[in-house]
Amino acid sequence: MQRSAPSAVQWSDLPHELLGIVRSKVNSLSIGVRLAAVCKTWRAAVSLLPAPPALPLLLISPSDWTTATPRSLYCPEDDSVVRVPLPRSLTNSIWYHGSYDGGWIAVRPTPKPCPSVIVNVFSGTELTLSEKHEGVSCPGASPSPVIWKIIFSEAPTSSSCILAAMATENLMETDSKFYIALRRLGCPDGWRKIQGHDKEGIADIMFYRGKLYGLTRFSECLLRLDIGVDDNGAPVVTAARRLAVQKRDGPKSTGKRVSEFSTYLFELRGNLAMAVKAIWSKQTGKPYLRVYELVDTTSTDDTHIYKWSEVHSLGSHALFLGPRCSSKAVDVPAGGRGGVEGNHIYYTSHYCLREEEEEYKPCVTRSVDAGTMYFMDEQSVGDGCGDLDRIPSLGYYVRGSIYLPTWCFPPDM
Repeated sequence: MQRSAPSAVQWSDLPHELLGIVRSKVNSLSIGVRLAAVCKTWRAAVSLLPAPPALPLLLISPSDWTTATPRSLYCPEDDSVVRVPLPRSLTNSIWYHGSYDGGWIAVRPTPKPCPSVIVNVFSGTELTLSEKHEGVSCPGASPSPVIWKIIFSEAPTSSSCILAAMATENLMETDSKFYIALRRLGCPDGWRKIQGHDKEGIADIMFYRGKLYGLTRFSECLLRLDIGVDDNGAPVVTAARRLAVQKRDGPKSTGKRVSEFSTYLFELRGNLAMAVKAIWSKQTGKPYLRVYELVDTTSTDDTHIYKWSEVHSLGSHALFLGPRCSSKAVDVPAGGRGGVEGNHIYYTSHYCLREEEEEYKPCVTRSVDAGTMYFMDEQSVGDGCGDLDRIPSLGYYVRGSIYLPTWCFPPDM
C-alpha cells in the first residue's frame, strides 16, 4: 500500500504558544512589523500576545538644513534603521531637547528662531507652545534665552502637565550657565525663571515622585522643589530645599566640555540616582561613566542626611542617557534583547571626533540621513586602571554635525 506524502507544515499552522515565545523575546519596531506581515494568522496572534516593554530608540536628525527627509529611528535591539515621517512643520532640521514615554519629544525647528513643538513620533500628534511667548521667553532673563532641555511631569496630553526646562542665555553649551524655567501646557503664560541658583548654574533636572530635582553644576548640590500653580494656572515653586548630601569622591566639573564631564539624574530601582561622566584616571585620560545612588547615611551627624553611594552593577537594568532627554533605566531580561544587554550604559554625546584621536575610532558605523556617520565606541570592563568592576558603556557620537541624536521612548507595541 502506497503511503501518501505528509503535507508540508504551513507557517500559519504554528501554535500560538510558539509565537508567544518568539514575541516575548523581541519587541523592536521592525521585527514586530515583520512578524505581523507573515500572514493573517500571525498578524492576529501578534496583536493578542503579550510583549515585553519597548526599548528606547535613537532618534536622528539630518545634518542638511534644506533636506526634508523622514526622521530615522535607530534600533539598538536589532541594529536596524527605521524611517518615521514627522509633521510637515518639522521638515527642516531640528534640535531635539526633550522626550517622554509613549513616543513624545520636544523639538525646536532651526535655523531661524521658532516656537518649541511637542510631537508624538508615532501618532504624529503635535502640540505647539503658545506663539505669544514663542516657548523661549523667561521673565528676568534676556529677551531670547535658549532652551536646551525640557522634561515633563507627566504625559503632555494631560492638562496638568508641567514642563521644566534648562535654559541659558549663551548659545555655546561649554560656556553656558543653565537655570531652571517652568511652564504648564495649556496655560497662556510663558516660561517662568526659578531664582536662587544663578552662581554656578544647573547640570541636570528630573521629576521624581511628584517633585522637581535639580543638580548644580560645580558643587553638585541637590535641590528639591515642590511645584504648585497660581490663580492663573501658571506653575510656581511652593517650597524649595537643598538636601544635605555628603560630597562624593572623585573629579568635579571645572567648566570643561561636556564630552569630558557631565552628570545625569535618573531613577534606578525606585531610588534617585546619578551618573557621572568624567576623566577618573590620568593614566588613560579618557572619560567614562560611574553610577551613584542616593541613600541615607548611617552617621549620627545631622550635617549630612544623604550620600551618593557608588553602584557597581545595574543588575538586569540597561541605562539610557542623553544630555537633552530624560535619562531612563530599563529592565532587560537575562541574556539581553538583541544588541541591548542588562548592566550596560547606552549614551549619546556631543563629542565630535577629531582625526588624530585614533583611540576613539568606532567599532561600528552607520550611514543615515544625508550621509551623516554615527559612531559607537564601546568602553569595555577594565582598562588597566584597576576599574575591574566598571559598568560597560556604549557611546553614540556624531562627527561633523551640530545635531545631537536623542533617545525616544516608544509605546509598547
